[in-house]
Amino acid sequence: MLEIRGIENDVNELETNYIKWWQTYERMLQISAEDKTLKAAYKTKLRSLSQGLLDTLQLPNDIASCSYESSEDGDLDIELAKQKHTEYLYAAGMLKSTSHPPSLNVVGYPALLAFLLEQFFSDSFRTIGTLVLPSCFVRPAVIEGVNISLETYLPFTDGPDNAVLMYLTGHGLVSLASLFVRKVVSYHSAKDPLRVFSVGCAYSNFIFPNRCADDCCLSKLDLLTVPQRTKLAVLSICPREEVEANEYTFMKEYIDNLMHKFDLPLKFKRLKAKELYNYESEAESLMYKDIELARISRSGEYIPRRLNIMMKEKEVLHFSFLNYAEIDITSVMAAFLEENIIQKRTDIPDFLNDSYN
Repeated sequence: MLEIRGIENDVNELETNYIKWWQTYERMLQISAEDKTLKAAYKTKLRSLSQGLLDTLQLPNDIASCSYESSEDGDLDIELAKQKHTEYLYAAGMLKSTSHPPSLNVVGYPALLAFLLEQFFSDSFRTIGTLVLPSCFVRPAVIEGVNISLETYLPFTDGPDNAVLMYLTGHGLVSLASLFVRKVVSYHSAKDPLRVFSVGCAYSNFIFPNRCADDCCLSKLDLLTVPQRTKLAVLSICPREEVEANEYTFMKEYIDNLMHKFDLPLKFKRLKAKELYNYESEAESLMYKDIELARISRSGEYIPRRLNIMMKEKEVLHFSFLNYAEIDITSVMAAFLEENIIQKRTDIPDFLNDSYN
């Protein structure tokens, strides 16, 4: 499993180091609270062995059988650099960027389009899910529980040097999952998932390194490289594995139907094992040329077991199964502009206007 993901690890060494940590932890629990000296000694030893635990927690999810197969869609090799809308928007004064800090502002038609797109997707998911407003600031333990690198997000503290470290994530899987850490979801239907979604800014600690290696490139950010993006994130908490599988199919079809209203040449690409995130067992991306507009994935019990997300059915507690879907609205706007603005088609589609009116 690790090899097919492209991860090189000595499994035997991982097991040995983890067992050492676990055995020390068990012995520490058996020590009387009155024996403070011995207790302190074991705590010190436990900290020295903590890497054995941390390395084990970084192991990825199991892989679904379909992820071992190559995508039938072939390679989508159209380079991002060939997109034409960026030069057009800069020349028209509709895109303005700064390098320190990296930021991008849209003016005029793209700004209106961005607003209508966010409104359209938000309204579309209100009919099938519950809109929530998660915190955009998340503790590192939650990020590590999802098994995403802390380097992905911006760290900060609000107060003195010993203040609690937090990370700015914005809207996404981590912020939605944080709502359910150590929670029990009471649900009386064995057929339907609990579906929640949020929409807004998502943040990352980097821009795409292959495209922006110097200040010259930083000063010409575009809709595909800017680290602050608008996304719609959907988390489905499922009571059964078969419900999770059905939810995956449903979300794929639902997003596909929404996206085809834009009349763009789109393809679903099944991601291979090396393309999966650590928490994913299976995933597909909806692609416009080589741009990922949406991503649907399954993670099973992997995240619930790590974050203790439980489900209660008829007084029985068990771990839930998670499905996650995400639409990158900023990338959708880039794809729409690429197909339309170069051909001087600047009319707002009727279905976007209808969602606002």
